[in-house]
Amino acid sequence: MADASDIITYIGVPLAVLGVLPIFYTFLNSFFTLRNIKRSLRKSGLEATTRGSFMAGVIEVSVPRFTITPLDRKEDEYWTQGRRPSPLKGGTWTTFNWNHLITSHAMQRVQYSSDLKVPQAEIDLEELFEYLLDRGAVPDAKGIHMLRVSGLWTPTGTSLMLSPGGTQTALRISMPDDSDGVLSLALQWKPEWNKRDRSSLPPGWMRLHLPAAKPSSSNEKAFSPTVERAAELDRISPTKTDDHDSVPLEKSDSQPKPKPSCSDDSRDGEEKIPSYTPAPTS
Repeated sequence: MADASDIITYIGVPLAVLGVLPIFYTFLNSFFTLRNIKRSLRKSGLEATTRGSFMAGVIEVSVPRFTITPLDRKEDEYWTQGRRPSPLKGGTWTTFNWNHLITSHAMQRVQYSSDLKVPQAEIDLEELFEYLLDRGAVPDAKGIHMLRVSGLWTPTGTSLMLSPGGTQTALRISMPDDSDGVLSLALQWKPEWNKRDRSSLPPGWMRLHLPAAKPSSSNEKAFSPTVERAAELDRISPTKTDDHDSVPLEKSDSQPKPKPSCSDDSRDGEEKIPSYTPAPTS
């Protein structure tokens, strides 16, 4: 017959083991979660600080926040995809290569690796639009109009830029997770859309092809009568004159007669008439 000590042994020990199992599960779950987070950060090329409380099952991750600007269009990386595109949430800006600068750090407390997010990078909207246009994207007229009217209250998912073919969305409005008061955007770019290179003209530029000037047969005929006319004139005008053709000019010794003025009282061949002045009457 089993006594009290046997009952405690057969029942108490399993109950104690069952009570410890959740602690082991939390410890193992935190350990593997931390390993997956470090692997994801390493693939994304992000240097983050991680701290884990294995008993509590909470992982603290300090991820840097960036301010990005487009590269120089003369560089090869300007026209290629990102070196390490991030598979994490909020990391769509890693699709392209950027000039980046760390401005702050965002602290996140997660229990699973799927809860980790990449902080949104800050960029000037005009520079982003100009860069996507240079890559071949097409503006969405309806989305741009809605953004102009609604501003920060533009509905999530509104398309702003389309693919080079104009069939798919390349830039859209996203959820403002940690960017209150700032417009949140998400990129969706595929490698097959990379069809432009440094030889392509920037947005707003146009290449003009002027035809080469070639002399035509009509132009040559237009110049020939002028040449022939000049040769004919040279042939007609003599360079030397013969003695029998030349007529000497006689030198006249007489001077030209002056014209009569209004004060002359007589003319040649006419009798001079004396002038008469009447006497004043009293």
